[in-house]
Order: sequence, then C-alpha cells, then structure tokens
Amino acid sequence: MSPLRLLLAAQWAGLRNRFSRSAGKTLVTHLGAALAACTGAVGAGWLVVEPVLASMRAPAEGDVVTAGGPIVDAAFWIGVLGAAVLSFRVMENIYRTQDTRTLSTWPVPLGAQFTYRFLRSGAEVAVLFALSALFLTPLALQTGDPRALAGMGLVGGGLFLGLTVGFVVQLRAGVASFVRKGRTALDSGIGRMDAGGGTAAAFYMSPGAALVATLVGLLLLKLAVVDEFFARGATKLFWIGIAVPAAVSAVSVFLARRDFIRHYPVLLARFFEADLVQFDSGYDYHLSVTAGRRGVFERLVPASLLPLVRKDALQLGRRHPLHKLAVGALWIAVAIAIWGDRAAPLTLALLPVCFVSVVSAPWARLYGHELEPGMAATLPILAGRAHAAKLLVGLRDAFVAGAPCAILLVALGPAPQSLVAGAVALLAAPLAALVLTFLARVAGAGTSRLAGLVVCALLLPAL
Repeated sequence: MSPLRLLLAAQWAGLRNRFSRSAGKTLVTHLGAALAACTGAVGAGWLVVEPVLASMRAPAEGDVVTAGGPIVDAAFWIGVLGAAVLSFRVMENIYRTQDTRTLSTWPVPLGAQFTYRFLRSGAEVAVLFALSALFLTPLALQTGDPRALAGMGLVGGGLFLGLTVGFVVQLRAGVASFVRKGRTALDSGIGRMDAGGGTAAAFYMSPGAALVATLVGLLLLKLAVVDEFFARGATKLFWIGIAVPAAVSAVSVFLARRDFIRHYPVLLARFFEADLVQFDSGYDYHLSVTAGRRGVFERLVPASLLPLVRKDALQLGRRHPLHKLAVGALWIAVAIAIWGDRAAPLTLALLPVCFVSVVSAPWARLYGHELEPGMAATLPILAGRAHAAKLLVGLRDAFVAGAPCAILLVALGPAPQSLVAGAVALLAAPLAALVLTFLARVAGAGTSRLAGLVVCALLLPAL
C-alpha cells in the first residue's frame, strides 16, 4: 500500500472510530451540529428570498447593472465569506493539524504528505460548497432562474481557486522569509534569523495575501464568466475568464507541491518557532512583570486573574480567528442597516447572532482541546481561578459580539420596540455567555454550542 493510501486509510479509520466509539451524548452533539448547520443554511436562504426578489422587481438605479442580477451578486458575497474562512483554514491544515508533529517524525514521503493535506483541505472546501449550495437552493426553487445554479458554480470555482492559491501563497511566504536566491532552506543561514528578528511576519500576513489573490480571481470569474455568459453568451472573454483561473490553479498546485517537498521540514520548525514565541512591544521581556494593563478590559480584571485572562484571550484569538471575522461582519451589517436605502426584515438581525453563537462560539471554545489540553493540571494554578478567567473572557467576547447585534436590532426594528429589544439583547448576551461557558465546563464544548443553537432557535419565533 502506498504512503498516501496509508495516510488516507488512517484518517478514515480515525473518523470511523471517533463516531463508533463515541458516547451517546457526543454522537448526538455531532449529528445535531451537522443538522443545525444544514438547516441554518437553508433557513438563511429562505429568509433572503423575498429581499432578492424585491431587488429583482425594483427598477434599476444608476448605469451599472450586472447581467447576473441580485442572485449572482448574493452568490459572489457568499463566495467572499467562504474564501475568508478558507484562507485561515489552509494555514491550519498545513501547520497546525493534530498529526503535524507525528508525521514530521515518520519516514513518510513529503509528496504523499502534500497530497494528503491538499485532499484534507479539499474536503473542507466541499463542506463549504455544500453549505453555500444549500443557502442558494431556496432561491433556485422559488425563482427557477438558472442564475442560481450559475451562482453555485461561481462559489465552487472561487473556493477551489482559494484552495490552490492559498497553498502556494502560504508556502511561498514561509520560504521567502529565509531562503536566499539559488539556495535551499538548510544552507541559507536560518539559524541566524529567529522569530525575534521580525522575519516571521510573512507567516502572519500570508492568509491575508492569499485572500486578496482569491478575491481578485473570484471577481474575474463573476464578471468575465458568469455575467459575460448571461449578457453575450460564450464569447472569447468567457473562455479567457475560465482559462486564466484554471491555469493559475494548475501552476499554484505545481509550485506548492515543489516548495512543500523542498522546504516543508524547515518551514514547519520555522512556523512552530513563530507560533509559540509571541513578541509584544508592551512587555518588558527582561523582567518578570509586564509594562502595565492594556485596554479598558484589562483594567477591570483582578490582578490575580490577569495572567490567565491574557493567556485565554491570546490563544482564543490566535487559534480561532473566525470570531474576529464574525464581529467585523456584524459591524458591516450594522453599517448597511443604518445607512442603507432599503429596510431589511427584522429576522435578518438574528442570523449573525446565530452565526456567532453556533459557528464561532468563543465561550464554548475556551474549553476546547486546543485551548485547554490539560497541561494546566501540572501547574500550581487554582482551578477556580482558571475557570473565573475563562468566564471573564467569555463575557468580554459576548459583549463585543452583543453590542453590534443590539445596534442592529435597533436599526432594523420600529421604535420603541426596537429599543427594548436592543437593550434586552445587550443585557442577555453576557448572561447567556456565563451560562454557556459554565455548560462548556461541566458538559463539554460541543454541548455548549448545541445549547447556543437551541437558544437562537427559540428566539427566532419571538422576532
């Protein structure tokens, strides 16, 4: 059996054992989360059907009208969201999977490892595409418009382009941080350039660079392929719009595989060094104390809990950047609701709340294996203080996510009911975070996320 087939067989066996040997509660949690994700995607699609239909019936404003119409525009923004998530997940699959350290010590050919990691990321792309297709399915059923199917193809093409470009950009970023022209990683003097030298910035910027490149390709697919096809048919520009991203993807896979085989062992060590050593200008690393409290939140935290709070906040932001993207998306939704010309349905305000509560769920991730691997049990840290620190971090993230949600409720709803709803949301978010964080402690992170979904499902009829 080839090394690649061994890796895939081990991965499949691990998934099979994970479900076959899971307790009833864990299995129900996984199935419930999968069902919730599919139901949420379809439900969100049904909620946007009426606004999209209204936009299609409305007279055109201005001189710029895309041939794809609102359906393709909606698919484009779904592709942008998927590309943003994928740009971070590719880096996780290259450097941070649970089997990364294990495989680095085994005599497994690097070519097989690259294909294994590429296929693993491809499986995540398939999941993102399936959720996007479920979101667009209600539009396809309600309108019967072929542009809904074209939107699905646009999302799929953009995600595949993001996968291939993400691999080559993030591997090239690591190589460029230390490899000189014409030399390999091992003889380029890497020992003289540690994380403190500032060269690790390429790793941190690579997801953003990959996202920018993907968005350019996604925009090309929309304008030169989808819009061009519905406007003029299969013209020369249409075929060029297909050929250019396809060629970029093929070249990206070739270059990424070459760099992976040549440099991955040193890249992995380089990434671990940059990932574990975090330099902050606000700290004095030559003393055992810090340079003071930073921000309003740290000024409110008791001194005995401050180191633990900083540890949880740092790990949460580094391991789960999706939460920061979600909060940014919430503020974008607030800006659209406040300064937009058309009023949106009030139920749309619950969609970002469900996303933050179920998909991001920072209060549940505080007790996940990545942030709490069990090493704290060997340290002289009181369990009560550790749990109190997690509660404070959960409260902070609940307030950060709850504030734009409250403003969104106020902006979308009629006064004075919307003011009351916004105030209730702003007060209920920290309380719900306390309960869900405590539930994550006693019942597990998955159960806490499922409970957050149930709370959102109960709030939906109320709105």
